[in-house]
Amino acid sequence: MNKPEANIDFTISTYVINLFKHPDSLSHIKKQFDNRNEFTVNYLECFEDEQEAIHLWRNITKIVQLAMEADENVIIICKNTHEFTPFYSKQILLNSIIGAAEQGVNILFGGIGVFGQAIPVTKNRFWIDTFQQTPFIILFRPIFELILREPFTEKDTVDLKLSEMTSHKMVMYPYISVRKKIEDSISSSLKNDEVNNIDMFDIAQKRLSKIDTIAQMYQEIK
Repeated sequence: MNKPEANIDFTISTYVINLFKHPDSLSHIKKQFDNRNEFTVNYLECFEDEQEAIHLWRNITKIVQLAMEADENVIIICKNTHEFTPFYSKQILLNSIIGAAEQGVNILFGGIGVFGQAIPVTKNRFWIDTFQQTPFIILFRPIFELILREPFTEKDTVDLKLSEMTSHKMVMYPYISVRKKIEDSISSSLKNDEVNNIDMFDIAQKRLSKIDTIAQMYQEIK
């Protein structure tokens, strides 16, 4: 997708990684994109690997390679656990992509479950230092080649690797994407991770809300 302009029709290449083999996972994610013609959705046949992190990274690099071959400037990668919130709209997504691109952002998230530090940079976006747990990632072209060149071992995690690769990353606020819990009888480690982190998105967004309230208060005083 070339850089969009406000108030025009657009489509953005969106790649879905179906992490679980549970039959409900694919039907769930397909419903999220029903009647949303702003997305050109591609469902990937996932690589199989005993190491879930390596499995996910290999899929991300495959997607980025496809994006470069197609001369894309912006792409979306999402997991099958992604679920749109009531705050999502086509115009909000478009405005956020345009604004983030103008600010030199490399990665924009629809929502995150964990973050370290956050600074409000616009009404609807926060700069963040580190992150974990995200089902909806917007990647901009400047980071494509970096991802392809980046080494990844069994000791790495995808979220922390992306956090380390660039300081130019933001999250949308309020969240347009959260993670839906999908039971997976095949991968117990992934299932337990879902259970342990089921409320993280709500907790993280409440933290952002407090930071936003404080920032607005001091801006009004100034």
